[in-house]
Amino acid sequence: FGPTITPTNTPTPTPTSTITPTPTVTPTKQPDPGDTDHDGCSDVQENQPKANANQGGGRNYLDIWDVFDTDTENGLNAGTALTGTVTIGDIFAVAGHFGDTGDAGIDPLSDASGAGYHTRFDRGDIIGPNTWNRAPADGSVTITDIFAIAAQFGLDCS
Repeated sequence: FGPTITPTNTPTPTPTSTITPTPTVTPTKQPDPGDTDHDGCSDVQENQPKANANQGGGRNYLDIWDVFDTDTENGLNAGTALTGTVTIGDIFAVAGHFGDTGDAGIDPLSDASGAGYHTRFDRGDIIGPNTWNRAPADGSVTITDIFAIAAQFGLDCS
């Protein structure tokens, strides 16, 4: 008789789908009007380019420490709301607290109308490429704080 043909089981490859990740663009927060960090400059203003620094540009809408506003126009004491403007009154307020020390954990949005140390008049070291990139209050109002607020003189987010 002749050769016997035996069928061989050959699996056929089944295509499988490969998931290709698609980059997701995370938009810059642009609420209306929104001031997430409550520093007196709106999120939209802080998301402007650095070229608009005197209107709040180049800052972080989540960082209250990058706008050195004391909400003080005439005197040493401030209330609770920040206006987003840095005036000569703000500079004098920080200078008037020169040498004050205290609890660096005080909420900068709490009432700052009392005498003595308050975080509203204090900033830490520079932590970024710009003079306004400051660490949180460090517990003492020094000459560095006076220079830090003077560097922001003229900021106006109103």
